Amino acid sequence: MKICDRCYTEVAVDAEFCTECGAPVNGGTADAADAAVYPQLAKANLLRMRGDYEEAEKDCLAVLKQFPYNSTAHILLGDIHLDKGDSSVALDWYELAADLEPTNPSLAAKRDRLRGAREKTVSKQTLAGLEVPPSGARTAVMYGGIAVIVIGIAIGAFFMGQARADGGDVNVDDLIRPISIGEEAPPDPRVALPGDDPEPAATTTAPPASQSTAPQAMTAEEIRIMRDAAARLGTLGPRLIHIDFDPRTSSSRATVTASGDADFIDAARVAVAVFQASPQTSRVHLRVIDTSAGFAKLIATVSQESLSEASRHEEGSAEWATALLTNVSQR
Repeated sequence: MKICDRCYTEVAVDAEFCTECGAPVNGGTADAADAAVYPQLAKANLLRMRGDYEEAEKDCLAVLKQFPYNSTAHILLGDIHLDKGDSSVALDWYELAADLEPTNPSLAAKRDRLRGAREKTVSKQTLAGLEVPPSGARTAVMYGGIAVIVIGIAIGAFFMGQARADGGDVNVDDLIRPISIGEEAPPDPRVALPGDDPEPAATTTAPPASQSTAPQAMTAEEIRIMRDAAARLGTLGPRLIHIDFDPRTSSSRATVTASGDADFIDAARVAVAVFQASPQTSRVHLRVIDTSAGFAKLIATVSQESLSEASRHEEGSAEWATALLTNVSQR
């Protein structure tokens, strides 16, 4: 018997794919696992072409429940959401599929096309925020300021004439004073960009332009971290499907599949396992993917500080998970 590298299930020595998760073994390819569920995938694709997206999605998710590492089901879910017009969710599925098939050229083309469209949308929104007021408005402000200055000079000249007619001495400095249009200089404008953090710009560090929030193919070190963490998690281990470690910030990003109401506590357990598997990690960013709905169900961050705070509570309790997970976003 052999052990599957993905879910650690025992498989036959000559098996081409794991019967538990569908991952290729013994040098096999994803085609072997596809053959086992080909009728269901073919039916889902036919339903997609007929426009029955809901049923097509159900069939794909049923395949993933049996074989969570089936890349064809991930790609087909991306196609379904793209046909529905939800390109953001489609891109998420393509990114997950690319983790499983990093050398698939047609998949890479789909993913890159949607990435480009997303970048163009962000660029348009940025440019819209940088638009200056119409020239007509600026002209009106300028002429209004000139009019105020002229009126002020005229009033000063009138009082000077009155004083001279009365034969009195006139202190010009008392009659003609500098006229200020607004007592304080206006503050420098700050253009609000989509997704801006409300903190001052000086404390905000933008990520490098080449850095993507989508998961990429794992390095040997990331695979080691994921295997070690999965082994520590026991039956929860097969739900950990991706680890991304950034040595520049000593942070790790873990992607986990959802299973129900226990996701909050399970996500906390995954973060702890990643910390234990990678002592150099200072922060873990979690993403729980709900395969039954097709989107990220939970996003959260775990830091060394929150890890210390959670140690005051019983491990596995709701209070422990609440103290551990920060910056939580749920659907």
